[in-house]
Amino acid sequence: MGLIKKIFTRKKSEMSTDNTDAENSTSEKFVKLKDEFDRDVIINKDVWIKDFLRPAIEKNWNNLEVLYSIILDAFNNNVFAEMKDAVMRIYNLDKDRERGTNFLGIYYANCDMNDDAKIIYEKYMETEEPSEIIFSNYAVILEKEGRISEAQKYFWKSIEIHPNMKNSLNKVLEFSKNKSNEEYYKNLYKISTLPNSWSAKLLKANYEIKLGNIETALVDIKNSLEESDYNSEVVTAALAIYGNNKKYDEIENNILPYFNPVKHGPHATSNVLKYLKISEKYEDALYLIKNVSSLNWNQFTNEFIKYEDEFIQMKKNYEAANTNTNSGSKVLSISRPIWSNNFKNPTWALNMAEKTKPSLLILPFTNIGETSTSFPKELSIALPLFLNDELHYSSNLKYHLALTYNDKEFKVPKNNYNTDYIDYIKAQNPDLDYILSGNILSKWDKEDNRYELEVYIYDTNISIKTTLLKEHVDENSIVDLLPKLLNNLNLFFNGLIDFKTFETPDVENILLKPKKLEVLMDLDGYSRDRSWAYNKILYNAVNSVIESENDSARFDLVSLLHQIMQIHPQLLSKVKPLIYNLVGNGYFISEKSSKLLPLIFSIYSDEDNYNNFVESIRRGNPDYIEWINKFLYYTSNE
Repeated sequence: MGLIKKIFTRKKSEMSTDNTDAENSTSEKFVKLKDEFDRDVIINKDVWIKDFLRPAIEKNWNNLEVLYSIILDAFNNNVFAEMKDAVMRIYNLDKDRERGTNFLGIYYANCDMNDDAKIIYEKYMETEEPSEIIFSNYAVILEKEGRISEAQKYFWKSIEIHPNMKNSLNKVLEFSKNKSNEEYYKNLYKISTLPNSWSAKLLKANYEIKLGNIETALVDIKNSLEESDYNSEVVTAALAIYGNNKKYDEIENNILPYFNPVKHGPHATSNVLKYLKISEKYEDALYLIKNVSSLNWNQFTNEFIKYEDEFIQMKKNYEAANTNTNSGSKVLSISRPIWSNNFKNPTWALNMAEKTKPSLLILPFTNIGETSTSFPKELSIALPLFLNDELHYSSNLKYHLALTYNDKEFKVPKNNYNTDYIDYIKAQNPDLDYILSGNILSKWDKEDNRYELEVYIYDTNISIKTTLLKEHVDENSIVDLLPKLLNNLNLFFNGLIDFKTFETPDVENILLKPKKLEVLMDLDGYSRDRSWAYNKILYNAVNSVIESENDSARFDLVSLLHQIMQIHPQLLSKVKPLIYNLVGNGYFISEKSSKLLPLIFSIYSDEDNYNNFVESIRRGNPDYIEWINKFLYYTSNE
């Protein structure tokens, strides 16, 4: 019987000592850095060397530990030739002779100075007791020169010292595999008998499974777990092997009692969640997912959101079997930014001018046709929400947005609005002048997944439809059409709308709007289980503040923080450095946004900073004072 489909993943191997991973991780011309807001920044490598690397070397010339880190960072960015002086300084002064030798050896090897590399490694081996790293890196040089048999000898020496030295282990097995499967298994077995050879035991377990020796493989895995003290790599791999071979009792008995997500990491956690899904333990899974949402695993956000949705659906299915939860369709009518929902009606920050005719109703766009992506469905709700936000601040039109929803999600119409439906709306709202909506035709172009977008206004008094925009769009082009759409809308209303403050948002910001509103409104009653959905929305809000000068983005972020404080407080601590960076770098200095600072400090129980704003609170207008006092947990002399 063949193995079941491999649904469990393995953790990527560690960086090899010959720097292959480093060469592949960064392009030849660019370097990836992190800015103060933990965002990836790509800069030209020459610029990085001139403006960052060289000044850092000069500044830390006499601090060997810092200099060591700088060199390592340069090597990881595939920068070698420029590091000669720094490397020689480490080699000559570092009390850790092994470290200094390896740095110089790696420098020589990557500058095509193999003879020099061999000399310093051989000198070390003559005068010092070699380590597994020295032997391995020396073997790499020999291999580059084509001296394979000699290289194998030193790779073996490395393994005999440390059988889990990845580069050496992989090289020996690679050479063996090239000879024959028999040679591969013989050497794999030989290495696996060495003390604490847990890496080899894992590889041997996989090989035994291919041979059908399941019980032998299970013994190898258990020994590997124990010898490694249940380290992250082994736990991740063991979960994969157990899961792919339906050995669920072994997961329960050999993994879960020792599993710690902080120690074992996101890959192992993902494999645990796959097991919990198979065993339908949705409560345990949701508890684990929420627990790890406090960790800085943001690169795995979408993966954990997928798990989150799957387990919530599982929970819904079990609960639906015992209760009737179908509440039917409802209508949400809004004419304010979505951040104001559940934010205690901050009238002082909203456009409270009297709304005048003409009156306008915005409806969800229709999504016609089938599609393999979620983009058109998301856009059907996202664009009306975008227009709602823009019209609130930019006009005094008597408008509102109507969204139909159930206890699961907002409903997207699958067919065009016909005249009978429009006449019905008009009959129910005699003062209604216009209806704004649109159509998104899916799969008009199957090759590049573009869609036909039509935005129109229907004059309900004379039954005439005017097209504002008709374009072919995809995720990359939609934001480029927004200025054109707003301009055409303004022209239609003869300049009644002022879009001077408009800033083009990014695609993610647009497409997240429906999901964000669903979560904030808790449509399905499971927002307390959606920690990773909140995490994604939160970081998007932080990024929007960084990219935008619009106060609305600041209110959006703080309103979200306030709700997170109530239902997902575990997220607050990990985002705190970013929030305080925003405050410290002047992102809340406008007249309106500065009034949010006491609330931020209250959310973080930062009494010292809060007290600095007491006087500003007292000087605020009555609407603001009334509003802020609804939030604050402590005030001075109230």
